[in-house]
Amino acid sequence: MDFDLLDDLQNNAEPVSKLNKWLFNSTKQQAFIDLYISLKLDSDGNIVEKDTNIIELMSEIYKETYGENSIFVVVCTYISDSINNGVSRDEAMVHWFDIDIVQIFSITTKVKIRDKEGGNNNILSTLSAFLKHQSELQIKVKKSLKVSIGIMLFGIFGYIMTAIYALPAISDSYSIKLSGYSAMVAQTGELASQIGYLWILIIIIIKKIWSWSLSKFGWLPIYKYQKVAHFFAMLSLIKKTGETTSIALEMMYPYLVPFLKPHVEKMLEATGEQNGYDHLDTGLLSLEAKVKLLSIGRIQSSDSQVRFSELSDFIQRNTTEKIDKLSNITPLLALVISMSMFGIAIFAVMGITMKAMGAI
Repeated sequence: MDFDLLDDLQNNAEPVSKLNKWLFNSTKQQAFIDLYISLKLDSDGNIVEKDTNIIELMSEIYKETYGENSIFVVVCTYISDSINNGVSRDEAMVHWFDIDIVQIFSITTKVKIRDKEGGNNNILSTLSAFLKHQSELQIKVKKSLKVSIGIMLFGIFGYIMTAIYALPAISDSYSIKLSGYSAMVAQTGELASQIGYLWILIIIIIKKIWSWSLSKFGWLPIYKYQKVAHFFAMLSLIKKTGETTSIALEMMYPYLVPFLKPHVEKMLEATGEQNGYDHLDTGLLSLEAKVKLLSIGRIQSSDSQVRFSELSDFIQRNTTEKIDKLSNITPLLALVISMSMFGIAIFAVMGITMKAMGAI
């Protein structure tokens, strides 16, 4: 399930099927990127091959390992064909990879890492560990959300099945007319039965609304924490290349999920008007992280970039702890909601059953 929707990101690549996108999950994406980086850079972190050559080599490796029909080969073929047709690597990646990964690789084409000797190494050389941690967080968040949604769907299904079959069956068995609360629940089941296969369309619409609202407003804490952690980690990574905060924010802006964009706009408007990194305080951070952020601007220091990296690390630890807790709590809350819905139907069954037993 795709939880991240973008606002009008320009793309000229051909779309891919939902099935193939589903098959190329986060774990496979991480494996693909690891191989890509290992082939693109030498031991010193310098680029040694062009993308077209690397993708072709990766395709050969995947064919020998997994077979010609594997999803890895399909992705390689798609990216290679897209590049040959004048589409950029980043545009080709949009349809296959999580947007956080697309963002990172788009930025790698624009910035270089300056080492201590004054040379230039591509930012790709720093990405392996960074991507691994981000991928682990994202997988944890998606797993928690998918489990929670599955649990709630189970509760809805149980409610509807009870309303459609159990209540009418008991009513017919004892020749008792449904009334009051039981009748209301049964009417819900009757409505669901009349809708029939339209439930499939309704579920699709609900999924779209869920994804849109989540990306637009970031209303679910576990999702918001993961996106905020990635945002500040990426900002720190770009700043290590020597770019200013403003340029880093402008680079990231097109690839942000919608709920983050107003915050970045405020940051860009306030740049230079406040002490240190105060302009980055737009309500995204926890109180602990906010204290850390504001402290950077209050202490005169020549190593502000080092201190900002420490802030990013702190945010990572802070949000990871919160995500760990919420990844356990969110499914439990979904279970409570699911059991409540199912309990409503069971309560109606118990009511009509007790009424029937009293009439015998």
